[in-house]
Amino acid sequence: MPSRKYHGLTLIELMITLAVATLVLTAGVPALQQLFASSRAHSAVTTLYQDLNYARQMAIAYQATVTLCPLSSSSHCNGQWQQGYQIFIDTPPWQSYGGDDAPLKLQPPISSRDAIKYSANVNAIRFDEAGFTGQNGTFYYCPDSDTASYLTAVVISRTGRIRHHTLATPVSCQ
Repeated sequence: MPSRKYHGLTLIELMITLAVATLVLTAGVPALQQLFASSRAHSAVTTLYQDLNYARQMAIAYQATVTLCPLSSSSHCNGQWQQGYQIFIDTPPWQSYGGDDAPLKLQPPISSRDAIKYSANVNAIRFDEAGFTGQNGTFYYCPDSDTASYLTAVVISRTGRIRHHTLATPVSCQ
């Protein structure tokens, strides 16, 4: 009598496979969430860093005041950085978009789970013709998880120098 070959899994093999898969997923999902938070933080800070450098370069190239600010619905700078921002060549009245202001770049909002806070008590960053800001300030990026390794900042000096900074301790973005 010829022997029969069976194809497929037995119930016990299937149960063991499902148990192992459950353990791997249980351990892996939190690590994956941390990876996503780290990626969002890196992307947002890099974009902000590049946009600040772009605004400074445009101020020097056009020999004009260039403003980077989040705009309210009434086209005034409002300080709500996580809602996105606009870069434009600014003419008086300062820190409001319209009239003779020339748009350069529009940045959409960041993830609603995250926040950006600017330490200086101003609603906009203005670069003059020499690329100077005339103020010191730090942008803090806070992902939804307040894990210190993802807390990063972009520091701006009075001379317009822009640099990355990794924070050792959490900062409140409220």
